[in-house]
Amino acid sequence: MSRPLLVVGHAADHTGPPIYLRNLLRWLREHGPAAGVAVDVDVALLAGGDLLDDLRALAPVTVFEPLTEELPDDVRQQILSGEIDGPAWWAARRHAALREMMAPFAGAQVLYVNGAPGIELARALPPGERVHLCHSHELEIGLVHRLGPADRTLFTTGATRVYSVADAVTRYLVEQHAVDPDVIEHHAEMVDVVAIHEATSGLQHAEHRRAARRSKGLDPDCFVVGACGTVEFRKGTDLFLQMAWHVHRADTSRPVTFVWVGGDEAGIACASARAADLGLQGTVQFVGPQTDPATWFALMDVFVMPSREDPFPLVCIEAAASGIPIVAFDTGGIAELLRQGCGEVMAYPDVAGLAHQVIELLRNEQRRTTMGARGRELTLAQHDVSVVAPGVWSSIRRWL
Repeated sequence: MSRPLLVVGHAADHTGPPIYLRNLLRWLREHGPAAGVAVDVDVALLAGGDLLDDLRALAPVTVFEPLTEELPDDVRQQILSGEIDGPAWWAARRHAALREMMAPFAGAQVLYVNGAPGIELARALPPGERVHLCHSHELEIGLVHRLGPADRTLFTTGATRVYSVADAVTRYLVEQHAVDPDVIEHHAEMVDVVAIHEATSGLQHAEHRRAARRSKGLDPDCFVVGACGTVEFRKGTDLFLQMAWHVHRADTSRPVTFVWVGGDEAGIACASARAADLGLQGTVQFVGPQTDPATWFALMDVFVMPSREDPFPLVCIEAAASGIPIVAFDTGGIAELLRQGCGEVMAYPDVAGLAHQVIELLRNEQRRTTMGARGRELTLAQHDVSVVAPGVWSSIRRWL
Protein backbone atom coordinates (compact mmCIF):
# COMPACT_ATOMS: atom_id res chain seq x y z
CA MET A 1 0.00 0.00 0.00
CA SER A 2 1.42 3.36 -0.98
CA ARG A 3 1.99 6.13 1.53
CA PRO A 4 -0.05 9.34 1.26
CA LEU A 5 2.93 11.50 0.22
CA LEU A 6 5.06 10.59 -2.79
CA VAL A 7 8.21 12.56 -3.65
CA VAL A 8 9.68 12.18 -7.13
CA GLY A 9 12.96 13.52 -8.48
CA HIS A 10 15.60 13.05 -11.14
CA ALA A 11 18.36 11.35 -9.14
CA ALA A 12 20.30 11.03 -5.90
CA ASP A 13 23.41 12.74 -7.24
CA HIS A 14 25.25 15.58 -5.54
CA THR A 15 23.26 18.37 -7.19
CA GLY A 16 20.81 20.97 -5.90
CA PRO A 17 17.41 19.18 -5.83
CA PRO A 18 18.67 15.92 -4.23
CA ILE A 19 20.59 17.90 -1.61
CA TYR A 20 17.43 19.93 -0.99
CA LEU A 21 15.41 16.73 -0.54
CA ARG A 22 17.97 15.26 1.85
CA ASN A 23 17.87 18.44 3.93
CA LEU A 24 14.06 18.40 4.03
CA LEU A 25 13.86 14.71 5.00
CA ARG A 26 16.53 15.15 7.68
CA TRP A 27 14.62 18.05 9.16
CA LEU A 28 11.42 16.00 9.14
CA ARG A 29 13.19 13.06 10.80
CA GLU A 30 14.59 15.32 13.52
CA HIS A 31 11.63 17.61 14.12
CA GLY A 32 8.56 15.73 12.94
CA PRO A 33 8.10 13.40 15.95
CA ALA A 34 8.78 16.23 18.40
CA ALA A 35 6.00 18.23 16.77
CA GLY A 36 3.64 15.27 16.65
CA VAL A 37 4.08 14.91 12.88
CA ALA A 38 3.99 11.42 11.41
CA VAL A 39 6.19 11.56 8.31
CA ASP A 40 4.79 8.92 5.98
CA VAL A 41 6.55 9.36 2.63
CA ASP A 42 7.75 7.36 -0.37
CA VAL A 43 10.51 8.57 -2.70
CA ALA A 44 10.86 7.59 -6.37
CA LEU A 45 13.85 8.61 -8.50
CA LEU A 46 14.84 8.28 -12.13
CA ALA A 47 18.44 7.44 -11.19
CA GLY A 48 20.66 6.75 -8.20
CA GLY A 49 23.78 8.61 -7.11
CA ASP A 50 26.12 9.45 -4.25
CA LEU A 51 23.29 10.53 -1.94
CA LEU A 52 21.20 7.37 -2.34
CA ASP A 53 22.31 5.81 0.95
CA ASP A 54 21.63 9.08 2.78
CA LEU A 55 18.11 9.25 1.33
CA ARG A 56 17.39 5.59 2.06
CA ALA A 57 18.32 6.17 5.69
CA LEU A 58 15.50 8.74 5.81
CA ALA A 59 12.69 7.22 3.68
CA PRO A 60 11.90 4.26 1.40
CA VAL A 61 13.44 5.03 -2.01
CA THR A 62 12.65 3.33 -5.33
CA VAL A 63 15.06 3.90 -8.23
CA PHE A 64 14.26 3.31 -11.88
CA GLU A 65 16.34 0.58 -13.46
CA PRO A 66 17.45 1.69 -16.95
CA LEU A 67 16.46 -0.48 -19.88
CA THR A 68 19.31 -2.80 -20.78
CA GLU A 69 17.78 -5.45 -23.05
CA GLU A 70 18.95 -5.60 -26.63
CA LEU A 71 16.70 -4.75 -29.53
CA PRO A 72 14.79 -7.71 -30.93
CA ASP A 73 16.11 -8.57 -34.38
CA ASP A 74 12.82 -7.80 -36.10
CA VAL A 75 12.60 -4.39 -34.43
CA ARG A 76 16.18 -3.61 -35.38
CA GLN A 77 15.48 -4.39 -38.98
CA GLN A 78 12.31 -2.26 -38.95
CA ILE A 79 14.24 0.67 -37.49
CA LEU A 80 17.01 0.31 -40.07
CA SER A 81 14.46 0.17 -42.87
CA GLY A 82 12.61 3.20 -41.55
CA GLU A 83 9.39 1.32 -40.78
CA ILE A 84 9.74 2.13 -37.06
CA ASP A 85 10.95 5.36 -35.46
CA GLY A 86 13.78 4.14 -33.19
CA PRO A 87 13.70 6.92 -30.58
CA ALA A 88 9.90 6.71 -30.37
CA TRP A 89 10.10 2.94 -29.87
CA TRP A 90 12.59 3.33 -27.03
CA ALA A 91 10.53 6.16 -25.48
CA ALA A 92 7.46 3.91 -25.45
CA ARG A 93 9.46 1.06 -23.86
CA ARG A 94 10.85 3.44 -21.25
CA HIS A 95 7.40 4.83 -20.42
CA ALA A 96 5.99 1.31 -20.06
CA ALA A 97 8.80 0.41 -17.65
CA LEU A 98 8.20 3.63 -15.68
CA ARG A 99 4.48 2.87 -15.45
CA GLU A 100 5.31 -0.56 -14.03
CA MET A 101 7.64 1.04 -11.48
CA MET A 102 5.07 3.66 -10.44
CA ALA A 103 2.04 1.33 -10.23
CA PRO A 104 2.57 0.58 -6.50
CA PHE A 105 2.20 4.32 -5.74
CA ALA A 106 -1.30 4.61 -7.19
CA GLY A 107 -2.78 5.47 -3.79
CA ALA A 108 -0.59 8.52 -3.16
CA GLN A 109 -2.72 11.54 -2.27
CA VAL A 110 -0.05 14.22 -2.66
CA LEU A 111 2.73 14.25 -5.24
CA TYR A 112 5.73 16.50 -4.56
CA VAL A 113 7.85 16.88 -7.70
CA ASN A 114 11.28 18.04 -6.55
CA GLY A 115 12.69 19.52 -9.75
CA ALA A 116 11.39 19.48 -13.31
CA PRO A 117 12.96 16.20 -14.56
CA GLY A 118 10.97 14.26 -11.96
CA ILE A 119 7.76 15.08 -13.80
CA GLU A 120 8.43 12.08 -16.07
CA LEU A 121 7.70 9.86 -13.08
CA ALA A 122 4.54 11.82 -12.32
CA ARG A 123 3.30 11.21 -15.87
CA ALA A 124 3.85 7.46 -15.36
CA LEU A 125 1.61 7.29 -12.27
CA PRO A 126 -1.76 5.53 -12.63
CA PRO A 127 -4.62 8.01 -13.10
CA GLY A 128 -6.17 9.31 -9.90
CA GLU A 129 -7.24 12.34 -7.93
CA ARG A 130 -4.16 13.76 -6.29
CA VAL A 131 -2.53 17.08 -5.51
CA HIS A 132 0.51 18.04 -7.62
CA LEU A 133 3.10 20.23 -5.88
CA CYS A 134 5.91 21.08 -8.31
CA HIS A 135 9.11 22.67 -6.98
CA SER A 136 10.90 24.57 -9.74
CA HIS A 137 14.67 24.67 -9.26
CA GLU A 138 14.94 25.50 -12.96
CA LEU A 139 14.76 28.30 -15.53
CA GLU A 140 14.73 28.04 -19.34
CA ILE A 141 17.36 25.34 -19.81
CA GLY A 142 15.70 23.02 -17.30
CA LEU A 143 12.13 23.66 -18.40
CA VAL A 144 12.38 24.19 -22.16
CA HIS A 145 15.50 22.37 -23.33
CA ARG A 146 15.18 19.33 -21.05
CA LEU A 147 11.41 18.75 -20.96
CA GLY A 148 9.01 17.88 -23.73
CA PRO A 149 5.85 19.96 -24.16
CA ALA A 150 3.57 17.51 -22.29
CA ASP A 151 5.89 17.25 -19.29
CA ARG A 152 6.48 21.00 -19.25
CA THR A 153 2.73 21.69 -19.18
CA LEU A 154 2.16 19.13 -16.43
CA PHE A 155 4.94 20.68 -14.33
CA THR A 156 3.77 24.29 -14.74
CA THR A 157 0.15 25.03 -15.55
CA GLY A 158 -0.90 21.49 -14.62
CA ALA A 159 0.28 21.79 -11.01
CA THR A 160 -1.92 22.44 -8.00
CA ARG A 161 0.87 24.60 -6.58
CA VAL A 162 4.22 25.62 -8.03
CA TYR A 163 7.04 26.27 -5.57
CA SER A 164 9.60 28.83 -6.77
CA VAL A 165 13.12 29.19 -5.34
CA ALA A 166 13.60 32.83 -6.39
CA ASP A 167 11.79 35.91 -7.64
CA ALA A 168 13.62 35.41 -10.95
CA VAL A 169 12.07 31.94 -11.27
CA THR A 170 8.61 33.30 -10.39
CA ARG A 171 8.84 35.99 -13.08
CA TYR A 172 9.98 33.44 -15.62
CA LEU A 173 7.12 31.02 -14.81
CA VAL A 174 4.51 33.78 -15.07
CA GLU A 175 5.87 35.54 -18.15
CA GLN A 176 7.05 32.57 -20.22
CA HIS A 177 4.75 29.73 -19.14
CA ALA A 178 1.56 31.56 -18.14
CA VAL A 179 1.56 30.13 -14.62
CA ASP A 180 -1.09 31.81 -12.48
CA PRO A 181 0.74 33.92 -9.86
CA ASP A 182 -1.87 32.84 -7.31
CA VAL A 183 -0.66 29.22 -7.42
CA ILE A 184 3.03 30.11 -6.95
CA GLU A 185 4.60 29.92 -3.50
CA HIS A 186 8.13 31.06 -2.65
CA HIS A 187 10.21 28.40 -0.92
CA ALA A 188 13.90 29.30 -1.01
CA GLU A 189 16.86 27.02 -1.57
CA MET A 190 18.34 25.75 1.68
CA VAL A 191 21.57 24.34 3.10
CA ASP A 192 22.75 23.53 6.60
CA VAL A 193 24.23 26.95 7.28
CA VAL A 194 24.83 26.19 10.96
CA ALA A 195 26.99 23.20 10.04
CA ILE A 196 28.95 25.32 7.54
CA HIS A 197 29.57 27.95 10.21
CA GLU A 198 30.86 25.28 12.57
CA ALA A 199 33.09 23.71 9.90
CA THR A 200 34.60 26.99 8.70
CA SER A 201 34.71 29.23 11.78
CA GLY A 202 38.32 28.33 12.56
CA LEU A 203 39.36 29.34 9.06
CA GLN A 204 38.51 32.95 9.84
CA HIS A 205 41.86 33.08 11.68
CA ALA A 206 44.84 33.87 9.45
CA GLU A 207 47.22 31.14 10.65
CA HIS A 208 44.58 28.41 10.52
CA ARG A 209 43.67 29.56 7.04
CA ARG A 210 47.29 29.48 5.86
CA ALA A 211 47.77 25.97 7.25
CA ALA A 212 44.56 24.76 5.64
CA ARG A 213 45.61 26.22 2.30
CA ARG A 214 48.90 24.34 2.47
CA SER A 215 47.01 21.11 3.21
CA LYS A 216 45.00 21.62 0.02
CA GLY A 217 48.09 22.32 -2.08
CA LEU A 218 47.39 26.06 -2.29
CA ASP A 219 50.02 28.76 -1.87
CA PRO A 220 49.12 30.54 1.40
CA ASP A 221 50.59 33.80 0.10
CA CYS A 222 48.45 33.96 -3.06
CA PHE A 223 44.98 35.34 -3.52
CA VAL A 224 42.55 32.53 -4.31
CA VAL A 225 39.60 33.12 -6.64
CA GLY A 226 37.31 30.14 -7.00
CA ALA A 227 34.18 28.68 -8.50
CA CYS A 228 32.27 25.42 -8.26
CA GLY A 229 30.08 23.28 -10.50
CA THR A 230 30.05 20.80 -13.30
CA VAL A 231 32.36 21.73 -16.15
CA GLU A 232 29.83 22.61 -18.83
CA PHE A 233 28.45 25.38 -21.00
CA ARG A 234 25.61 26.38 -18.64
CA LYS A 235 27.94 26.77 -15.67
CA GLY A 236 30.22 29.05 -17.69
CA THR A 237 33.57 27.34 -17.13
CA ASP A 238 34.82 29.03 -20.30
CA LEU A 239 33.74 32.42 -18.96
CA PHE A 240 35.57 31.71 -15.68
CA LEU A 241 38.75 31.15 -17.69
CA GLN A 242 38.23 34.39 -19.61
CA MET A 243 37.74 36.21 -16.30
CA ALA A 244 40.92 34.58 -14.96
CA TRP A 245 42.84 35.82 -18.02
CA HIS A 246 41.79 39.41 -17.26
CA VAL A 247 42.55 39.19 -13.53
CA HIS A 248 45.91 37.46 -14.14
CA ARG A 249 47.07 40.47 -16.17
CA ALA A 250 46.04 43.02 -13.52
CA ASP A 251 48.05 44.50 -10.65
CA THR A 252 46.63 42.80 -7.55
CA SER A 253 49.70 43.16 -5.25
CA ARG A 254 49.91 39.35 -4.88
CA PRO A 255 49.74 36.49 -7.38
CA VAL A 256 46.29 34.99 -7.92
CA THR A 257 45.46 31.29 -8.05
CA PHE A 258 42.16 30.25 -9.65
CA VAL A 259 40.41 27.11 -8.41
CA TRP A 260 37.43 25.29 -9.92
CA VAL A 261 35.80 22.70 -7.63
CA GLY A 262 33.79 19.94 -9.34
CA GLY A 263 33.54 18.46 -12.81
CA ASP A 264 34.27 15.09 -14.35
CA GLU A 265 37.51 13.86 -15.90
CA ALA A 266 36.56 14.60 -19.50
CA GLY A 267 35.29 18.09 -18.74
CA ILE A 268 38.35 18.94 -16.66
CA ALA A 269 40.69 17.74 -19.42
CA CYS A 270 38.96 19.98 -21.95
CA ALA A 271 38.92 23.01 -19.63
CA SER A 272 42.57 22.48 -18.66
CA ALA A 273 43.54 22.52 -22.34
CA ARG A 274 41.62 25.77 -22.79
CA ALA A 275 43.41 27.25 -19.76
CA ALA A 276 46.74 26.34 -21.32
CA ASP A 277 45.69 28.00 -24.59
CA LEU A 278 45.09 31.19 -22.59
CA GLY A 279 48.51 30.99 -20.96
CA LEU A 280 47.05 30.10 -17.57
CA GLN A 281 48.73 26.72 -17.00
CA GLY A 282 49.82 26.50 -13.37
CA THR A 283 47.54 29.41 -12.52
CA VAL A 284 44.19 27.62 -12.78
CA GLN A 285 43.57 24.43 -10.81
CA PHE A 286 40.70 22.04 -11.47
CA VAL A 287 40.44 19.99 -8.27
CA GLY A 288 37.40 17.88 -9.16
CA PRO A 289 34.53 16.98 -6.81
CA GLN A 290 35.29 17.48 -3.12
CA THR A 291 33.62 16.01 -0.04
CA ASP A 292 34.15 19.29 1.85
CA PRO A 293 33.34 22.06 -0.67
CA ALA A 294 32.51 24.61 2.03
CA THR A 295 36.04 24.25 3.41
CA TRP A 296 37.44 24.98 -0.05
CA PHE A 297 35.18 28.01 -0.31
CA ALA A 298 36.37 29.32 3.06
CA LEU A 299 39.95 29.30 1.76
CA MET A 300 39.07 31.57 -1.14
CA ASP A 301 39.24 35.35 -1.17
CA VAL A 302 36.49 35.75 -3.79
CA PHE A 303 33.94 33.25 -5.12
CA VAL A 304 32.78 33.68 -8.72
CA MET A 305 29.54 32.36 -10.25
CA PRO A 306 29.95 32.70 -14.04
CA SER A 307 26.85 30.68 -15.00
CA ARG A 308 24.93 31.58 -18.12
CA GLU A 309 21.81 30.46 -16.25
CA ASP A 310 21.37 29.33 -12.64
CA PRO A 311 18.08 29.66 -10.74
CA PHE A 312 19.69 29.82 -7.27
CA PRO A 313 22.89 27.75 -6.94
CA LEU A 314 23.45 26.10 -3.58
CA VAL A 315 27.20 26.59 -3.93
CA CYS A 316 26.70 30.35 -3.70
CA ILE A 317 24.76 29.95 -0.47
CA GLU A 318 27.54 27.73 0.85
CA ALA A 319 30.22 30.21 -0.19
CA ALA A 320 28.36 33.13 1.43
CA ALA A 321 27.81 31.03 4.56
CA SER A 322 31.56 30.41 4.59
CA GLY A 323 32.12 34.17 4.76
CA ILE A 324 33.35 34.71 1.20
CA PRO A 325 32.18 37.60 -1.04
CA ILE A 326 30.65 36.54 -4.36
CA VAL A 327 30.76 38.03 -7.84
CA ALA A 328 28.17 36.73 -10.30
CA PHE A 329 26.33 37.42 -13.51
CA ASP A 330 22.71 38.53 -13.25
CA THR A 331 21.45 35.27 -14.76
CA GLY A 332 19.24 33.91 -11.99
CA GLY A 333 18.12 34.29 -8.43
CA ILE A 334 21.51 34.63 -6.76
CA ALA A 335 21.51 38.35 -7.60
CA GLU A 336 18.67 38.70 -5.09
CA LEU A 337 21.02 37.58 -2.31
CA LEU A 338 24.11 39.47 -3.47
CA ARG A 339 22.31 42.80 -3.76
CA GLN A 340 21.66 42.65 -0.03
CA GLY A 341 25.34 43.38 0.56
CA CYS A 342 27.31 40.15 0.25
CA GLY A 343 28.56 40.42 -3.31
CA GLU A 344 28.57 42.13 -6.68
CA VAL A 345 26.38 41.52 -9.73
CA MET A 346 27.35 42.09 -13.36
CA ALA A 347 25.21 42.03 -16.50
CA TYR A 348 25.78 38.93 -18.60
CA PRO A 349 28.03 38.42 -20.56
CA ASP A 350 30.34 41.25 -19.45
CA VAL A 351 33.37 39.13 -18.57
CA ALA A 352 35.66 42.15 -18.35
CA GLY A 353 33.22 43.75 -15.88
CA LEU A 354 33.13 40.55 -13.87
CA ALA A 355 36.92 40.53 -13.74
CA HIS A 356 36.98 44.21 -12.71
CA GLN A 357 34.73 43.48 -9.72
CA VAL A 358 37.01 40.60 -8.69
CA ILE A 359 40.09 42.81 -8.97
CA GLU A 360 38.50 45.58 -6.92
CA LEU A 361 37.63 43.10 -4.17
CA LEU A 362 41.15 41.65 -4.13
CA ARG A 363 42.48 45.18 -3.66
CA ASN A 364 40.16 45.92 -0.72
CA GLU A 365 40.47 43.55 2.24
CA GLN A 366 38.02 45.50 4.41
CA ARG A 367 35.34 45.31 1.74
CA ARG A 368 35.87 41.55 1.42
CA THR A 369 35.58 41.15 5.17
CA THR A 370 32.41 43.24 5.38
CA MET A 371 30.74 41.37 2.53
CA GLY A 372 31.80 38.03 3.97
CA ALA A 373 30.28 38.82 7.35
CA ARG A 374 27.09 39.98 5.67
CA GLY A 375 26.90 36.74 3.70
CA ARG A 376 27.15 34.63 6.85
CA GLU A 377 24.38 36.70 8.43
CA LEU A 378 22.05 36.61 5.40
CA THR A 379 22.36 32.91 4.71
CA LEU A 380 21.68 32.02 8.33
CA ALA A 381 18.55 34.19 8.35
CA GLN A 382 17.19 33.24 4.91
CA HIS A 383 18.56 29.90 3.74
CA ASP A 384 19.29 27.70 6.73
CA VAL A 385 17.35 24.42 6.88
CA SER A 386 15.78 25.48 10.17
CA VAL A 387 14.28 28.54 8.43
CA VAL A 388 13.16 27.07 5.09
CA ALA A 389 12.13 23.47 5.84
CA PRO A 390 9.26 24.31 8.24
CA GLY A 391 7.57 26.44 5.57
CA VAL A 392 7.94 23.80 2.86
CA TRP A 393 6.56 21.09 5.14
CA SER A 394 3.70 23.30 6.31
CA SER A 395 2.65 23.85 2.69
CA ILE A 396 2.87 20.15 1.81
CA ARG A 397 1.17 18.99 5.02
CA ARG A 398 -1.98 21.04 4.53
CA TRP A 399 -2.84 18.91 1.48
CA LEU A 400 -2.49 15.59 3.32
